[in-house]
Amino acid sequence: MEQKNNKVVGTLLIVLYIALVLVVWYYVSTFLIDKVAVRDLVSGYGIFAPLAFILIQIGQNIIAPVAHYPILLAGGFIFGPGLGFFYNWVGTSIGTILIILMTRKFGRPIVNKMVSQKFIEKYDHIIQKLSLFGLFLIYALPVFPDDEISYLIGVSAMPLKSIVFAILLGKIPGAALSFMGDEIVKGMSPVAIIQVTVLIVGALFYFRKNIKNLFIKKEAKLNSEKYIR
Repeated sequence: MEQKNNKVVGTLLIVLYIALVLVVWYYVSTFLIDKVAVRDLVSGYGIFAPLAFILIQIGQNIIAPVAHYPILLAGGFIFGPGLGFFYNWVGTSIGTILIILMTRKFGRPIVNKMVSQKFIEKYDHIIQKLSLFGLFLIYALPVFPDDEISYLIGVSAMPLKSIVFAILLGKIPGAALSFMGDEIVKGMSPVAIIQVTVLIVGALFYFRKNIKNLFIKKEAKLNSEKYIR
């Protein structure tokens, strides 16, 4: 009986979540199609504008089909490069982590509701073989549909701690688009520097053992040659 009640509660929660997503999707897709629209919407909240913006970022991450680049640019357009970067990073990180937690809680049913079957068939087997460095690249590079993929990552066997770290580090390059929010050309340089830096840091972190072993082998070889001489 208790198990049946848990299934009913779980189903109701999924239905309510889907309904909320549809409502948010309507408003987000209607109003948040460019940075000016985002600014006009957020500025109406006064001192709570940062919180409103972060909530918008969270919503647009959960609702995968909504384009998020205009909102990332809007962060710098509204708050300036520095604060815009921070709010972008906080909002997108929280939104993506929530996707992971929800899919861990509700499993495949919520994945099937939020992501098309065609998408699942295309990426599911890839996610199952994905390395931790590959996971980081999905979030760091702007070539992957990372919001949709997050639903599949949430039901994968990857450790939650590793997923959260990849999100926190990998969301930095996207958040850096705030530097292009007001002046696109001028902001390209800092964005490129931040993106390259994050990729280097990520590579060094994920391959740190390989790099360490390489230096150990190199040192051993040098010592061996020195001994022979």
